[in-house]
Amino acid sequence: SPSTGSVNCGDNATYTITPDACYSVADVIVDGVSQGALTTYTFNNVQATHSISATFVLNTYTITVTAGANGSITPGTGSVNCGDNATYTITADPGYSIADVIVDGISQGAIPTYTFNNVQATHTISASFTLNAFTINASAGTGGSISPSGAVSVDAGNNQSFTITANDCFSIADVVVDGISQGAISTYTFSNVASNHTIAASFTQNGPYTITVTAGANGTVTPGTGSVNCGNNATYTITPAACYHVTDVIVDGISQGAISTYTFSNVHAAHSISATFAANAPLVAPVVTGPTNVCPYIGTGDPVTFTAVSAGATGFTWIIPPTNVTIVSGQGTNTLTVTFQNGFAAQANKQIRVTGLSACGNSPQTIYYLLAQAPGTPAAITASSTNVCAVIGTPGTITYTIPKVTGATSYAWTAQAGTTTINHPNGPGVNDTTVTVSFTSGFTSSAITVSAANGCGTSNARSYAITRSNPSTPGLISGSTNVCEYILPNGSAGTYKINAVSGATSYNWTVNPNTAVVTHPNGAGAQDTVITIQFQAGFTTGSITVSAANGCGTSGVRSLSLSKLNPATPSVMDVIQLEVCPDRQYSYTLQSAPANATSLVWTIPAGATLVSQSPAGPMPTSITVAYPGTSVNGVVTVQSFSNCGNSVIRSQEVKLPACQLERQPITTKGTTQPVAAAETMQVNIYPNPTVNDFKLQVTTSAKEVINVRILDLQGRMLKQFTTAAYQTLQLGSDLKAGTYMVEVRQGNVVKTTKLIKF
Repeated sequence: SPSTGSVNCGDNATYTITPDACYSVADVIVDGVSQGALTTYTFNNVQATHSISATFVLNTYTITVTAGANGSITPGTGSVNCGDNATYTITADPGYSIADVIVDGISQGAIPTYTFNNVQATHTISASFTLNAFTINASAGTGGSISPSGAVSVDAGNNQSFTITANDCFSIADVVVDGISQGAISTYTFSNVASNHTIAASFTQNGPYTITVTAGANGTVTPGTGSVNCGNNATYTITPAACYHVTDVIVDGISQGAISTYTFSNVHAAHSISATFAANAPLVAPVVTGPTNVCPYIGTGDPVTFTAVSAGATGFTWIIPPTNVTIVSGQGTNTLTVTFQNGFAAQANKQIRVTGLSACGNSPQTIYYLLAQAPGTPAAITASSTNVCAVIGTPGTITYTIPKVTGATSYAWTAQAGTTTINHPNGPGVNDTTVTVSFTSGFTSSAITVSAANGCGTSNARSYAITRSNPSTPGLISGSTNVCEYILPNGSAGTYKINAVSGATSYNWTVNPNTAVVTHPNGAGAQDTVITIQFQAGFTTGSITVSAANGCGTSGVRSLSLSKLNPATPSVMDVIQLEVCPDRQYSYTLQSAPANATSLVWTIPAGATLVSQSPAGPMPTSITVAYPGTSVNGVVTVQSFSNCGNSVIRSQEVKLPACQLERQPITTKGTTQPVAAAETMQVNIYPNPTVNDFKLQVTTSAKEVINVRILDLQGRMLKQFTTAAYQTLQLGSDLKAGTYMVEVRQGNVVKTTKLIKF
């Protein structure tokens, strides 16, 4: 609008393009040219004829459809014309239900269809689904249970099992599923559940059970045969007739022994019980216990008790001597209490008689013989220590003990008068079996004695000898008699010690002369068995002495002489050629380490090289030296050292010609004639001695064959072979340890070398 019409030249003309409801502008064409989907257009300063046309398109809207798992929505996502209606169907998969339908974000509930009416905009619709569940009602009657129980929810398609359990003393009677009996089963499973169900269990009580009772002659078992409810207890009493006893009780065929009661606990089956009986044996003569020697009680008024034992007896008859014995209590029982008066010891009748009584007969009589005598001699005395010297003159004591003496009421202890004090820690009387004794410095060898006493007399004395003796002389003093390594200013401390002396409480050490420092690392007293010493620089000779002491005196003296010894001169060197030209090596070995030496110093000729020394450390007794191929003229020396000084130098002259790398004719001065083979053939064997094999090389300018023989010390040939000049052979690997001879012969020239194999 407006529609077709005239416009004055130079005017403007504006047109409005308006779509109908549910439509939109599709395009505007001006003078045949598209202007796009405009809703207004203006012709400015009109100067010619124009045209304008518009086209329109129906509106459509998208409805987005989303279905969750286990269901669908139809139709799916698509376009709907404006103003139309669109209906959607929501369908759950088998075993599932619609949970909710959401339209444009708003829940519509679990609806099966939804219609968008007069669609004027885009929309969304979504659905969710839930798995169906069914209820199984499980119940159990009295006497048992079902598990699970009650209303049990089961997802569609699942299985559900139930366990039926009877209580104690009950059994499963029946299981009914959906109204149909399944029998007395203990489990049931609903498979692929697709509907509601019911399951119910019923139970029946077990028992009662019969217990069969049988009693043999001369006794009863009560109660008799009868029924017992399941789970109850049933107790039976087995009673023999007078003068009889139970011999055995048999329960379910198994002997229980001679018991008087038996209980079947928590009865769950039928049982049987039977009993047999036998006549009681006659009573045996009573066994009486009590003191035999009654001397401690005569005339004291103290009660004395005697006890009688006879199996099966219900009472006892006691008979006592008619005089000097009075019954205090217990006649007719198994325990009799009496007192003894003065005069009992002298009377002839000292018997107590007793008889056991019962309704089935009496026992033989027992006679219990009493004595009235002095105690026996005490047993051997034991001492807490046999070393009296350790406590003489000190507050210390020694304990002496004896066992108690039967019938004794007191003890008499004696020891050397004036020099001992006897203490009675348990007091006087029957417990005075232990005493402690202290000894003054005046004590000499003596004895301690003890005797026991009671109202009838005193025993013989027991004696224990106590000997005073000085400690023994200490054993040998251990430690070096050569004190060089302990002399100041460079020496360390030397240790000297003895073994502990039995019974010694202290030690007396003396060291002279010229000592610098003496220490006692264990301190004074019985542990002072070790000293350390450093000697002054001027020390030459001296001694160490030691004696042991205790409360009894001092031992003899043990002595150790000391001296200062310079190191010995090294022994003659053993020289062995190990390698030949051009890499010559020699070993130089001492027979042993020099006496009194603490270090060895070696020197070698100029130009030589020290290859190794053995053993490692300050005392190498062997060295290996490498020499150049040029001529060597020098000395190998070795000297021993210690803190006291050094030894004489031991030397070994070294004279080696230059190595001849090629065989050359040897000529004498003023001539070109060859020198005799005896002057030119050299035999080198190395290493020698060895523990493995030897290497042999013959150096010669002669052309004759070189023959080699290995001989034992008796001249018997062990091996024979030939070699060439300058050839190196290995030999001797198969030889046993020992000494052999190697003979090398070329023409008329023979050279013999001793071999030593370890």
